[in-house]
Amino acid sequence: MARCQCDPGMFRFTVSYASRVILCLLITPGVIYSADTKSKTAAPEERLESLRTLMQSAQTPQQAFEVSVIGLDLADDLLKQKLFSDAAKAAAISKTAAKNADNSYLYQSSLYYSKYALGLDADYREVEKSLKALKADPKDRDAALAAGFFYCLQNWDWNQGLPLLKRCSDASLVSLANREQEFPSIAADQIKLGDLWAKYAAEGDPQLKTALLQRAKFWYLKALPQLPVLEQAALVKRIKRIPKKTFQLNIAVRIDGSDTLTLSEDRLTWRNHAYRYPSILIMNGIEWKTTQTQVLANQGGTRVLPHHIHLTSVRLKKQRGRGPVSLKVTESQIQVTFDDSKPGGASHYVIVLSFDTF
Repeated sequence: MARCQCDPGMFRFTVSYASRVILCLLITPGVIYSADTKSKTAAPEERLESLRTLMQSAQTPQQAFEVSVIGLDLADDLLKQKLFSDAAKAAAISKTAAKNADNSYLYQSSLYYSKYALGLDADYREVEKSLKALKADPKDRDAALAAGFFYCLQNWDWNQGLPLLKRCSDASLVSLANREQEFPSIAADQIKLGDLWAKYAAEGDPQLKTALLQRAKFWYLKALPQLPVLEQAALVKRIKRIPKKTFQLNIAVRIDGSDTLTLSEDRLTWRNHAYRYPSILIMNGIEWKTTQTQVLANQGGTRVLPHHIHLTSVRLKKQRGRGPVSLKVTESQIQVTFDDSKPGGASHYVIVLSFDTF
């Protein structure tokens, strides 16, 4: 597999040829190798069998690369359908293909999808009896409690889980679910709801405490940007006491002018304000050719941010670059603006975005 060596003084890592063409393949499926793994209306097993067939027929690293991308997209789609075991199978095929393609980015992505899908599948199997009980009797309040916890805390699907919690057997949780339904927009109400979740976490099942506290953190982070500086500092101290994991997005980019990167949970958008689009843009091992497409889906073969992330917890650290890099945070997205409008050509920037995950 041919490799493109970047100036080590600039970025200190290499990028495989496969990473450089990933967007072209996703935008135009089957440019080199057929990417048809059956229609999305086909049964999951048919789609998986089609993916296996592609895997077996892949003769070159390039073809294996495409199979890996297709497998990750299929895994993401199956996760959305809550077919967790099938998603894990698609990720496993993708991992084998990525290994054959000698592509570390896709290999690590496949490992992530596999672990995530297997974890959800294990949780689903534990709650499966409750889900079956609900089908037999939609008024089963104990079953609604178990299923509601699964959807809200394990799968983080509050749209599906919240109606279950509203009719569950736990009166305190029913009250919390009713408050959640209101989805408060005022900081004081958001903090109050976060406090109620924290109180419930402290008094409830110790095994669920960490997951419950993440919902408290969700509301605290929503309230944070609306508060005065002194109140923000007090709330940050409370947030820091909640258990967390950290995810880092490393970005190396050559800026010539002014550009803004916008990140949300489902997509990334690049906008050039002045002069030229970046000639080099690499995020955690994947190169994004913004001259070809300005929108990158955060899913499948181009997932950059993990599934469960507190987007507004972002912290920015600039490691290199002559101009300022600014950060703007809203409830649903963050914007990173690079300003290299000084004369004298382009400049290389290296930044790290850190997030809290759960």
